[in-house]
Amino acid sequence: MNDFTASVLSQVDGVVLSDYAKGVLTPRVVAAIYAVARRRKIPVVVDPKPLGVSSLRSLKGASVIAPNVREAHLLLGEQHLSEALLGWRLSKKISGAVFLTRGAKGVDVYRRGALLAHFDALTHEVVDVSGAGDTVALTAALVIGAGGSLEDAADIGNRAASIVVQKHGTATVTSAELEAVL
Repeated sequence: MNDFTASVLSQVDGVVLSDYAKGVLTPRVVAAIYAVARRRKIPVVVDPKPLGVSSLRSLKGASVIAPNVREAHLLLGEQHLSEALLGWRLSKKISGAVFLTRGAKGVDVYRRGALLAHFDALTHEVVDVSGAGDTVALTAALVIGAGGSLEDAADIGNRAASIVVQKHGTATVTSAELEAVL
């Protein structure tokens, strides 16, 4: 596993992990990815699809996790926390940053128990939210992999998500569309 993982990761500047809780990303696979990424100093961004609190263990090696509010509640096993407490608590439990995606309320960036930044949602014409969280995670990985800051990654990810929610179904963002909102 480690030889294959190392071979694949030697060709990339960042990793996005998301398997929609289907079981592909087993603890062994995730640990191997984290180990190689740590050695190569490349970011690992996780779009978690938690099955419960036990999922939190597998996030401790991530550079960034990007849960939505429902996913954050599942990760912590606490259904009645405010959104501010969700981000704060999650960021205290993992070593990386938390991009708490809050739908129409935008994205909050937390690290080590501190709110670093908030970015308002940029669209009020939501057609379909499918893929918005994936878009934030993927865009964040691209920005961080290119040397951008956490704040830049969250801001640009939020802007990219504002594009996809205006489209039907799981949509993509073109470079021209992203340039237009930057």
